[in-house]
Amino acid sequence: MRARAFLVATACLVVSSGAFAQKKPQPPAPPTSTPVIVSVQSAKKLKVQIAEGNTMPCDSFQNRMLFNSTMGSGESTLGNTEALCLCVRHTTDAFPQGGWSDSKMVCRPKTCKGKVCKPTPAAPLKVEIKGAPPR
Repeated sequence: MRARAFLVATACLVVSSGAFAQKKPQPPAPPTSTPVIVSVQSAKKLKVQIAEGNTMPCDSFQNRMLFNSTMGSGESTLGNTEALCLCVRHTTDAFPQGGWSDSKMVCRPKTCKGKVCKPTPAAPLKVEIKGAPPR
């Protein structure tokens, strides 16, 4: 009697675990590369850092630097990323060589359906850096 109950319990376990094993999780959708547009409006040339990652400051070793250079007023640059958000920081007009702003996150725009919001896959990430207006 005990042996029969053991066999029935074992059979139920094998059948039920087999049912769970058949459901394969869907792989995540591959990341979509999106353009990154960086523009500067400032009286002086500023240092600009753009990085993939969410660690601040942006030049942390845990981030992947995409852009680290100087830009003047009216200049813009283009790039691509698969990241949903980028870390951005720049110097200020008062201290263009080393007065860094606080790092901030710039994320892809979102599309909402009801209460569910998702990043818009192909929407460009726009980074606008504004200092003092050029004279």
